[in-house]
Amino acid sequence: MQTGIPSLTKPMVEKVKIAIPPLNLQSKIVEILDKFQALTEDVSGLLPEEIALRQKQYAYYREQLLTFTANSGKASQPASQPASH
Repeated sequence: MQTGIPSLTKPMVEKVKIAIPPLNLQSKIVEILDKFQALTEDVSGLLPEEIALRQKQYAYYREQLLTFTANSGKASQPASQPASH
């Protein structure tokens, strides 16, 4: 039974073989990652816009609920949204 802390020596590291894919495969990987990054950047730009739209939608329906009149069964139209027919 060993109780010491194993160490990694320079000769041990020099013996380690690291597989490197051929250049054409590396190029394909870079191409795929570049496309993925571009898609990610496109989607990131849409998120704040989507959040803003959902906040407007939430505010509109909240206003509809807060202005609901129990007698008529209909929501009174808030000034910010035109009546839809």
